[in-house]
Parts: sequence; C-alpha cells; structure tokens
Amino acid sequence: MSEPSVPTAIVKTGAPELARDPAAPPPVGATVVPTFALYSRGQIGLATFLTGPLSGGWMIAQNWKRLDEPRKGRRVLVAAVSITAGLFAIAFLVPSMPSSPLPLAGLCAVFGLAAQQRYAYDDHVACGGPRAGNGRVVAVAAVSLGATLAALFAVGVGMYFATRAPEIDLGNDRTVRYLAGGTEDEARAVGSALEHDALLPAHPVSFGVRRDGTHHVFEIVLADHAVVDAQLEDGFRAIAHALSRDAFHGEPVDIWLTNDEFDRERTLAWGAE
Repeated sequence: MSEPSVPTAIVKTGAPELARDPAAPPPVGATVVPTFALYSRGQIGLATFLTGPLSGGWMIAQNWKRLDEPRKGRRVLVAAVSITAGLFAIAFLVPSMPSSPLPLAGLCAVFGLAAQQRYAYDDHVACGGPRAGNGRVVAVAAVSLGATLAALFAVGVGMYFATRAPEIDLGNDRTVRYLAGGTEDEARAVGSALEHDALLPAHPVSFGVRRDGTHHVFEIVLADHAVVDAQLEDGFRAIAHALSRDAFHGEPVDIWLTNDEFDRERTLAWGAE
C-alpha cells in the first residue's frame, strides 16, 4: 500500500471547484501557493554564526531540494563541508593566527552560497509560501554543532597520534621517547641501563633520547615547579655518565631538563661539571 503524495502547492481561485487533473496547469487567474517551507537568510545566517558552516549549508541544500533543484543542494553540501575543513586546517596549521575572524569567514562563505537562491526564496514568500519554523532551525543547529565537535575531536586525536614521538614502555607509566636523531635501539638501551643501575624511579616518569650535534641527549621531564639544586644536578650528571658507559659506548651524553611538552628548559652539558 503506497502512501498518498504530499502536495507541494495549493491553488487558490475564485472559480467553482471542479474535478481537475493535478498535473494540468492551474486555471487562468489562479494563485499557486507553495505548501513547503523554506529557511530564510536570517535563519541560515544565525545558525551558521552560532554553530558553523555545516548548519547553514544543510539549510541551503534543503531549500534547493524543496525547490526541485537537488543537484544544487548537493553542490552546496560539498561546499559547506569543504569550507568547514578549510577553517579547521587554518586553525590547526596556523595556531598563531587569531581565531576570531574564522567564524566570520565561514559566515561570509555561506551567505555567498545562500545568495544564489535569494530570488527563489523571495518569490516563494511573495506567493504566500511558509518559512521554516525556528524549532527546526534549533534542531539543525544542534545536530550540526555535535557533528562539528565530533569532527574536531577526531581531527585532534588523529593529529596527536600522527605527530607524537614514538616511545617504548618501561611499565608503570614510565616511558622513553626517541626523536630528532634518537633511535629505538638507543631508547631500549637507555631503559635497560636505568633498570640495571637502579636509576629508574618507581613513579611514572617520561624520558627522551635524541641527538644534538656529536652528543647524545638524555631528556628528563620535570614536574611542574620542580627545584633543581646543586645536589640534584650532580645526580643528573651521574646518570649521564652511567648511560654513556652502559648505553652509548662511552660517547658524550648531555642532560636536557624539559617540561611536559619536551621543551628544553635547562641543559647540563657533558664535561661542564
């Protein structure tokens, strides 16, 4: 059993109501009033400004679909996704750029897409066609915001795993990363040397192995607000000598004291005791 078709317009005329073929053109002098609702430019702009280009693009695409222009709707959706991806790329790749212009740029781009149907929307309203309810606008904006946040989270997680340095796990949240010239074999040798010499603490800690010119570098991640006094420096230098002997074949080893992001804050150079 097929569902009855939903009319897209009603015909108003002063002539007596007669049986008429629905596919036939309306009588002369009749007014065709659309029954489908379209999103206004104000609704599209507000949703875009608050939640991003996806919501505005989806509304414009729905308007084209209801205006029997589905191909234009698909093009708008592709454009809205591309605009969103472009704004994400700018935000991630150019972190020094102020973020405040990005929503405005997305809004301007969506308004450019909406401008292509302004005459169709104005004709729709002039013929008595309804505007989409604000409740639907809120629902579209909420779904779009959720999709945008989910995509942002996925991109962030992907970039984290793509850019983080490889590491070996020593157990109990103790790791040795190898980067910038350091190798996995050197990281494993360092881990073994620390365990062999009883220099590996029981609490979670992060180390790093890299190269700096002709010297090996052993990075130690310090806790926030850690105080490094002369006695602690002597302890770190003792670790450097032990690692030189047991992991790096007697070659020089500098100590870098870093923060959680592995940004160097202090250097204990080999031979500068």
